[in-house]
Amino acid sequence: MILHALHLTINDSDLTANLPKAFEQVKQIKDPELRFEQNSVVFAGKFLAGPLPVPFQAHCELKTADDGETLVVRLSKVKAAFFSGGGEAIVSAIKQQMPAIDGVKAEGDSFYIRVTALASQRGFGVTGKIKEIAVTPGKLTLNIG
Repeated sequence: MILHALHLTINDSDLTANLPKAFEQVKQIKDPELRFEQNSVVFAGKFLAGPLPVPFQAHCELKTADDGETLVVRLSKVKAAFFSGGGEAIVSAIKQQMPAIDGVKAEGDSFYIRVTALASQRGFGVTGKIKEIAVTPGKLTLNIG
C-alpha cells in the first residue's frame, strides 16, 4: 500500500495516554506528558536527578528538515526547578536509554523523525514531503503530499 497524500491529526490526549509505555526504558524520565498549544508542543514530566524527581517542562518547536521528509522536534526552552535553558540534557538522557528506532535520531537539543521510515515499518509506503505542520490547542496536524 502506498499513500500519495496524508492528512494526519494527532490529539495530545491520545499521545499522553501512550507515553508511559514509550518511556518505560528511559529511567530518568517519569510521568511524561505532552500538550499541544498554539504553535508549540509542551513536553513535561519529572527528571530524576539522583534520587530526587525534578519536575520539568520543555517547550518544543516543530519544523521540517531540508529533505522534506523529516520532522524536527527541537526542545527550545526547558524549565526545571532552578534551571532554565536549552533541551540538550533531556535529549541526551533520552538518547542514552532509548532503544534504537529506525527513522528516529536524537542529536543536540532535537529529535529527527523520518515520517516515511516510521510509516514503512507499519506497512505503509508514503510518497511526498511534509507540506504543513500545524500545532493548535489539543492537536497536531501534518499534511504530507
